Amino acid sequence: MRRLLLLVAILFILACCATTTILTPPHLYLGEMAIGLQTPAQIEKTVAQSSAQPVFLTIRDRRYQLKPQDLGLSVNRPKTMATITALVHQSLPRRLIRFLKAIAGEKTQLLPVLDFSASYYQFIDQTVFDFTLQPDIFVVDNVNKQIAYQTNAQRWKIDGDDLKTQLFFRFGSQPLTIEPLLRNADSGQKQHQIFSQNQQLKDLFSQPLHLVINDNQTLHSYTITPDQLKTLISIAYNNQQEQINLRLNEPAFQRSVLANLQSRFTADRRLDVATLRADILNAANGRLQASPDQVIVATIGNQPNTQGEKADRYIEIDLSQQNMYLFEFGRVKASYRISSGLYRPTPTGTFKIINKAPNAYSEFYHVWMPYWMAFYYEKATDSYYGIHELPYWITDNGQKQQRPREFIGSPHTGGCVSLDIGAAQTVYQFAQIDMPVYIFN
Repeated sequence: MRRLLLLVAILFILACCATTTILTPPHLYLGEMAIGLQTPAQIEKTVAQSSAQPVFLTIRDRRYQLKPQDLGLSVNRPKTMATITALVHQSLPRRLIRFLKAIAGEKTQLLPVLDFSASYYQFIDQTVFDFTLQPDIFVVDNVNKQIAYQTNAQRWKIDGDDLKTQLFFRFGSQPLTIEPLLRNADSGQKQHQIFSQNQQLKDLFSQPLHLVINDNQTLHSYTITPDQLKTLISIAYNNQQEQINLRLNEPAFQRSVLANLQSRFTADRRLDVATLRADILNAANGRLQASPDQVIVATIGNQPNTQGEKADRYIEIDLSQQNMYLFEFGRVKASYRISSGLYRPTPTGTFKIINKAPNAYSEFYHVWMPYWMAFYYEKATDSYYGIHELPYWITDNGQKQQRPREFIGSPHTGGCVSLDIGAAQTVYQFAQIDMPVYIFN
């Protein structure tokens, strides 16, 4: 009994000694860092050292080393030290009780005051750990116009709240290694996106597409049915851009659209097929974007009689259109309005450039013809037919008089093909001796 009383007396004296100093009680921890029986100055030094230590994140079988600033993490040392100081400066009875509990082996854990900047939340939101072994599978059903999706993704993000909790409680451990809780980074977002895109495809192919054909201000309607539209438009899926790509099925376009409109065509008055293709595709893409559906207006208008297949470079003239087309390597390089024969018909057929002259004189009509390009010689009249600029003559008083420019676009010549001022010079530079010239009614 005496020994027990002596022991209690000794402990009481020790507690009084300890509590009258500024030492922390034994078995005191800041996170996992032991700070018992230390002065605030010692603790502040230790906290400063621990604040600069790297954080090791264990993500499955991978280990990452990050500096606290990389995480947007910092220790608020003034507030942390204030928490510790408040504990040290408690009233004497409380300090005595805490000291005796510590002697008995009771552990006291304080938590540091940590600050998390915007960089922390950005790190949590944008950092994805990809453990995917196989790519996602996308199957495009071009019959039913649907996209089937199977995910094989193994992409994970760190649970920010769990990481915060572990940073508080594991503070000061050496090394600071944390295995944070992970959450799925996809969260069904891809499935929801594919569902929405399939709904867009359903809307696209469930309604007919209406065309209006404008033929010299006479309007004709034509409808592409939903079933025709399904054969006309093919779908594909770009996984990288996460978007549906539409393509016009050319054989179906020829079969279901052009074939039905073919009766409206003539050799030189046809639909602008390239524009019609683009308009149909644009209308389909517009439906995918939920744009208001619009009626497609297609115009039957003047078109070349040839498609650039006659030669690498050649001239085509259409008298019914009063148009000239310059072809170069399979494409129309330029087109110009003309004036053809009225008093004598312009010959039709296949010709070639016979001769050229910057300016030629007609003994028959007594006019000058700038940028002369002859393409036909008529034996009966011993005269040439050619392409040239609007002719002019010199009056008795020395003035230059030119044919009216209003003549361009309608027949007004003696058989030649007249071009407007400026256009003739361009054609003259384009034309070469022996270049083919094709003239159609």
